Amino acid sequence: HNGFEIGNANVTSPKSIQTASAQLVQIIANVSSSQYGGCTVDRVDELLSTYARHNEEQHRNIAKQFVKESEIDRYVDQQVTKDINDAIESLEYEINTLYTSNGQTPFV
Repeated sequence: HNGFEIGNANVTSPKSIQTASAQLVQIIANVSSSQYGGCTVDRVDELLSTYARHNEEQHRNIAKQFVKESEIDRYVDQQVTKDINDAIESLEYEINTLYTSNGQTPFV
């Protein structure tokens, strides 16, 4: 199956960078709750880029229906940039406001 298990839940592979970053916070929370010290997410930019491409495909499909062909690339770029910025802003906020079972905020 595509995805992972966390707790008693089967989590499917995300279809957007926003969902991927939300799932990443859940993984960080679980890892941080079971250890003291820092938690590393190696090459997070590469990891999340896969899901940003999903966003790009979704925006491109919508744009083909509603945006002039000469404006599609610019529209898609603007939308994906906003999606990435929003996802990373949420990721930072969620990590910085998360408290683990050992009373710490995860150090990532």
